[in-house]
Amino acid sequence: MGREALLETIVEGVRNPDLHVRLGNGLIFLREESFHYIARLYLEGQGIESLSREQLKDSQHELIEMCRGGLHYLVEGANCLSGRFLSIKTTEHKTLSARLPVTDSQPIPCRDYLHPKDPFFRNNRAIELYPSPNYVARIKIGRKEYLVSIKTFESFMIQARASRRTRKFFHTRLSAQRKCLQTLTTLLKSLMHVRAREYCPRIIEREYGYASKTKLPWYFQITNEGVVTKVLYDSSYKPVRRSEIRRY
Repeated sequence: MGREALLETIVEGVRNPDLHVRLGNGLIFLREESFHYIARLYLEGQGIESLSREQLKDSQHELIEMCRGGLHYLVEGANCLSGRFLSIKTTEHKTLSARLPVTDSQPIPCRDYLHPKDPFFRNNRAIELYPSPNYVARIKIGRKEYLVSIKTFESFMIQARASRRTRKFFHTRLSAQRKCLQTLTTLLKSLMHVRAREYCPRIIEREYGYASKTKLPWYFQITNEGVVTKVLYDSSYKPVRRSEIRRY
């Protein structure tokens, strides 16, 4: 994917640019929801007809690779966008400003922040972000609800990012905080109560101890009210046979 051809695609091909891009100081911000659309326009601009799913996937991957710094937020008043950005030259800014919507906002890395209005969770009824000042999320799984405190979530992120097995299992680097929350939610969906004769880490109170049903050594301490008070990745864990697993 050529940079000049991509810029031409963005300027000449994108309809209703307000919905897809922003021109900032030294950058073009591309909305996450628009990657597929822009990648398709690029291929069409190269004269490729009858696009296959694989071609679109590869083009979208190339677009992401051309962007810098991973996933970012762009906050405009009460509105929060998520996406990635392309660096541009100072000489290009004046020309582009006549064609693209301009913003004064600067991108915020998603690695260090989970915005309360992250658009990824906008239509997700199972996850409510920041339900109160001390909690990152309220997570609904079936008939159960879990409250995850800011401190517990920070502990989970540190341990998960340091765990090669966890990153490999979920096929992600866990670079964005939102991805860490998705991973935590998946683990909470697969819990079993730690039985009397089963191993339980010392820092986890057995009465409130739960283990993941995956082959990953994650342990949780959860109150009767569903508050996740502790989380531990314990490398001394031994996998439990499926016959011994019961649903939480």
